[in-house]
Amino acid sequence: MNYIIRPGEETDVPRLTEIYNMSIEKGKITADMDKLSLENRLIWFSGFTDRHPIFVIEVDSKVLGYCYLSPYRPGRRALDSVVEISYYLDLDYTSMGLGSLLMENTLSIAKTLGYKTVVAILLSSNSPSIRILEKFGFSKWGEIPQAANYGDDWYSHLYYGKKL
Repeated sequence: MNYIIRPGEETDVPRLTEIYNMSIEKGKITADMDKLSLENRLIWFSGFTDRHPIFVIEVDSKVLGYCYLSPYRPGRRALDSVVEISYYLDLDYTSMGLGSLLMENTLSIAKTLGYKTVVAILLSSNSPSIRILEKFGFSKWGEIPQAANYGDDWYSHLYYGKKL
């Protein structure tokens, strides 16, 4: 498999939006329930910086996933050494090791940037994400029980963390 991991570019935003909306459509992967617009995601993308980067993984020149670091509790300087990690894959290309490649790359960058703690916030129904987090040494640090509602189904909001 020929892949590259590179910094995300604004020209990637339509594909990143498509990938994220796949997770919304499938349901119970993200707490978002309404598809996001390209305009919304362009605004979101403009928030990435050298300190909070986004990376994409390409296989045969097609973006199949992305991973990024975002501020945890922005504006609260005492928490500046903590960063949140998020990741999404094209659902047609899961279980190929792409998530692990992105996670390894992004955690390495987080360490290089001087972060001491990485957190991931996700739904208890997202078992693939839980598996990858645990594979990389994250553990469950907190839970808001039955916080997310999908009709008759309720899922907890989990906080996973790792010290770098």
